[in-house]
Amino acid sequence: MKRILDAIEQKKDRDRAERMLPQSDEPSLATRIAQLVRTLPIEFEPGQMKNFAELCARRRNDVSHFGGRREPGDYDAFVLDIQRLSSALDLLYHALLLHLAGLPSPLVRRRFFDGHNAYAAVRVYER
Repeated sequence: MKRILDAIEQKKDRDRAERMLPQSDEPSLATRIAQLVRTLPIEFEPGQMKNFAELCARRRNDVSHFGGRREPGDYDAFVLDIQRLSSALDLLYHALLLHLAGLPSPLVRRRFFDGHNAYAAVRVYER
């Protein structure tokens, strides 16, 4: 990165490029999502969480940077995909808040997989 920045002659342009380039010490959105969700007392298959986190990050970037799909395709499927991911993130975020608030792990698991709301949670989780 330093070599690339050093190749920019004008200081003003070099400073701007340095601010705009991603910082290597900051984890990606997908990494942050996966790290947070891994703290939950809920078991996931090893690759499943990574794939989920990467897809969430991709969809967020599609919407934030492109205003929708970055490549042509079925827009309805794209929106349904975002709705599905949002539902899953909603449940995981709720579980994370309960976990961080100090609710014992068995109660967090029960709330989402054994309790009266388990049907909806399991349905979202399995998609």
